[in-house]
Amino acid sequence: MSSRWTEALSSVNAYATELGNAKVTLATFDAQDGLQFDVIRNAVPSKKWETVTDKDATPRGMTPLFDAIGRIVSLAEKSNDDKTVIVVMTDGAENHSREVTKEGARSALDRCKGRNWQVLGRRCRIRHYT
Repeated sequence: MSSRWTEALSSVNAYATELGNAKVTLATFDAQDGLQFDVIRNAVPSKKWETVTDKDATPRGMTPLFDAIGRIVSLAEKSNDDKTVIVVMTDGAENHSREVTKEGARSALDRCKGRNWQVLGRRCRIRHYT
């Protein structure tokens, strides 16, 4: 397994546990027979965070980035919290969205910013070797 994937999981787990009294939702996404958008943890209090491991999430392939942004923003909007941080971490470029366009993803993120929610993004190289 790639050391970067291990590092990514470690970073997600460290970030989630250091958020004080926050609720954390973690979703993974890719395109295997259509959009796969899996909510791994849903509104878990950071103090009760259970470490995410390879059993919970693993890189699979294709990057429907715009679709995933649309879905995670929709989840955040439904929770309607005053304070929200959206963090998008990907190992690839958009290459497989079918539901949301670039403009749609930008609009969703603009709605977040309009609510004074923080939006962070990071593109990293994570490779999974089997």
